[in-house]
Amino acid sequence: MLYPYKGTAEYWSVNGHADLAWSYRTPLEESRRIAGLVSFYDEKVDVYVDGVLQERPKSKFA
Repeated sequence: MLYPYKGTAEYWSVNGHADLAWSYRTPLEESRRIAGLVSFYDEKVDVYVDGVLQERPKSKFA
């Protein structure tokens, strides 16, 4: 499956941890539904589902 290029992303760092989250303020037309949403790298943050800490995935982004 191919995904369209979404545009230019903004990245946020917290307390010296680089690029923990990103967003597309003004994505390209085919990706406009994601405008203003923020994504986090599961590999870099603690994720809880129903109060249970999830295992961090292993990837090149960790």
